[in-house]
Amino acid sequence: KYLGMLSAEGSVEVCGHQVAIGSYGFGLAKVQGAAGGHPSKFFLYNQSGKQVAECAARWDEKLKNPLPLQVVASGSGAARLYLGRTWVQLK
Repeated sequence: KYLGMLSAEGSVEVCGHQVAIGSYGFGLAKVQGAAGGHPSKFFLYNQSGKQVAECAARWDEKLKNPLPLQVVASGSGAARLYLGRTWVQLK
């Protein structure tokens, strides 16, 4: 269920869902029966284990040297949370 924890020290948007200050667990699940690519769903849970967000995770074929977990910032104020080549957007 959990691959890691996300700690938010301010308001943050995780794959389009606004979350408040706090700590959250996150995980991935493969989408069954989906065609092509590497379809996955990203899940975000609060400390009590209640799901607070869910979204489709994207696959980055062009990412060089993927790591098990990394955050890559962009110039637009957004960032990508990578789990290998799978990612979701943070703002």
